[in-house]
Amino acid sequence: MITNPFPHNKDLDEKLRELTAIAQLPYTPMYIIKRSDLETAKKKFGIAGPRQVKAKRIVINLETVHYSLDYDNPDDKITIHTAHNAASCAAEWVRPYDTMSISGEPPLKNTIGLMTCGEMDIGRVGKIVVDANTGEMEEFILHSEGLNEEGELVGPHTWAIALHTYRDIISATIPVDKIRHMYWQAYGTDPRYLSKFIENLYQEYEHRIIPVEEIIKMNRKWLPYCLSRVNTETMQLEDGYNFGKNENLRSMQFIPRKRANGELNGVDPQMDGYILCTMVVGAPSLEAEKYAREVWLFDAADLKSGPVCKLSHPEMNYAFTIHSTWIDEAVSQKTSYQVDINQDMQNFINKMRPKNRKFFTEFFKKHVYPNFN
Repeated sequence: MITNPFPHNKDLDEKLRELTAIAQLPYTPMYIIKRSDLETAKKKFGIAGPRQVKAKRIVINLETVHYSLDYDNPDDKITIHTAHNAASCAAEWVRPYDTMSISGEPPLKNTIGLMTCGEMDIGRVGKIVVDANTGEMEEFILHSEGLNEEGELVGPHTWAIALHTYRDIISATIPVDKIRHMYWQAYGTDPRYLSKFIENLYQEYEHRIIPVEEIIKMNRKWLPYCLSRVNTETMQLEDGYNFGKNENLRSMQFIPRKRANGELNGVDPQMDGYILCTMVVGAPSLEAEKYAREVWLFDAADLKSGPVCKLSHPEMNYAFTIHSTWIDEAVSQKTSYQVDINQDMQNFINKMRPKNRKFFTEFFKKHVYPNFN
């Protein structure tokens, strides 16, 4: 959690990080609690009472960066769809004092602060089926390098697996009883991000699939971002699109297609729509610093054919859009709820030490509060 507490002493910052940072846990504990137990405890003890309930603990033997669940759980079997960021920590980022693993040079200025600082093994996609009564698990884990025997990228991959989406993922009214098709984002490999620090931190990763030497080669190779679809019943990558070099896929959302008379024309409803991707697109080189912001739309039933539409505007500008959302109509919202920013921030500032309190009070009065009154 420390970037540069000593901004004028690079060596001290680097040493402090070396002493305090550790690798993430290579497993994921989860706890299952019956909703009915919570309701029973609430009725018995009331809101302020000792509402203690028993939990069933399970452990997935991989780190997990994201997951979603089927809403239905027949016979008390819970299905968890998981993204496993193997030896790739989303809590790390490129530091100004890093030495890059591939180039041996300091990081490029436009990559400092990006949290995707390289992976040291290939990512996985999982489906975990848990018996909520016994805790017994069935695990279905897949990974794909996307390469042929000559080392050429020919299909979808799971290098640095990250975000996912599916139809009605954010719906407040439509429960998805069974997720049949899941759409995944993979970051690929990029020589601009993998630091020597991360390389050393995950040398002894216990669930390794790809040898360290091969991982370094893959990062030097610069494998692009990938948008893919997994059939969760067969646990196969059935469709996918590999982006071009330096075409950076940020957030993604499923948008249902509007069809006349509700006709699907043979398309699975969970594939009937579009995948909206926010993009940061640059020249296919390491040095170029000019980037465009674009929105790409893919046919969710045919990713491999590429985007059906690209949207851009000279005034559209955003930074690292790690998440996004989508609603089916844009309407004005009116609310009487409003937090008084003066009161809200000043309460926090008043708890500071006297010297800091004086500085931030004057700063906020001059530069912040007038913009919200």
